[in-house]
Amino acid sequence: MSCQSKVFRAACQGGFKEATSGLFEMPEDSLPIVQGMVDYLYTGSYDDQGLITSDEPPVSVSAAKFNARMFALADKYQIDGLRTLSASKYSKAIEEYSSLHLFFESIPEVYLTPDTARDLRDAALSFARRHLGTGLQIPGVKVAFEELRDDT
Repeated sequence: MSCQSKVFRAACQGGFKEATSGLFEMPEDSLPIVQGMVDYLYTGSYDDQGLITSDEPPVSVSAAKFNARMFALADKYQIDGLRTLSASKYSKAIEEYSSLHLFFESIPEVYLTPDTARDLRDAALSFARRHLGTGLQIPGVKVAFEELRDDT
């Protein structure tokens, strides 16, 4: 793992507790997202379909939202290949499903990433430019957009 992440490498090779204990704790990261990261580190990919959160009770998460969370994790732990893959999967997810509701659901996750990590923001803006003009005429979509706007 440390060969693919600058953060893991520094923790395991430096004078940090992780180097002596052999444990790297990630309590603020959800288990399904961490599992996706581990899958990527060992196989070069991860599954973003039909995912459930580790919340109680478990909740389904859209592929767009999952990939946005995966991107944030990749950025946090500096795993460049995972960052690239998750950005690509995010773009594919919002284009494939063309659901404005799922798109809106992913936006808060997209904007939790640092301002310098533009990959998801650029994909979201591109999608919005192409689909929001006509999409806001669909019943329920305008309400979802206004709820998102009011929450941010």
